[in-house]
Amino acid sequence: MASSSVVVKLASVLIVCMTVIASHIQVSQAASCNAEITALAPCLTYLKASSSSTSSKCCSGCKSLIKTTNTKSKRQAACNCLKSLAAKYKVQASRAQQLPSKCGFSIPYTISTSTDCSKVN
Repeated sequence: MASSSVVVKLASVLIVCMTVIASHIQVSQAASCNAEITALAPCLTYLKASSSSTSSKCCSGCKSLIKTTNTKSKRQAACNCLKSLAAKYKVQASRAQQLPSKCGFSIPYTISTSTDCSKVN
């Protein structure tokens, strides 16, 4: 009886630890998209088709984001964030794909929720 009590206590501690670790990972992943959220917040009215044009703040945020994603791993992380944010904020795909040309920049992949970010160089 004592050994089953120890097992139950150990299992309870293990579950608590796993819960704490899982919540930390989720917070870290959410925090890692802060740059993308900040950069693209001024673009939401355009991306959700509430506005017919991009603002200068939108374009400067995009260009700033491009400058900070200067390695393959950073571009892949940004791509994953953008996919997640596009789904979360219900961004219109055609608007997202037009954003680079509207703001005068280019990126080495198509902006789409179906983009395979692991292939982004």
